Amino acid sequence: MLYVRERRVWVWLTQDGESSKAQMALSTNRKTMDGDKEFEMLKTKLLGNAV
Repeated sequence: MLYVRERRVWVWLTQDGESSKAQMALSTNRKTMDGDKEFEMLKTKLLGNAV
């Protein structure tokens, strides 16, 4: 049996006056704690402390 993990990450960038605003979402085909941890890691790496 072969299992392939499917994950999708969306990043929305919008202009907010003179600055930019970023929003993120993650979709997985299975709800796991690993997916939640991975999303938090990606969010921190991509958005930094701006959240």
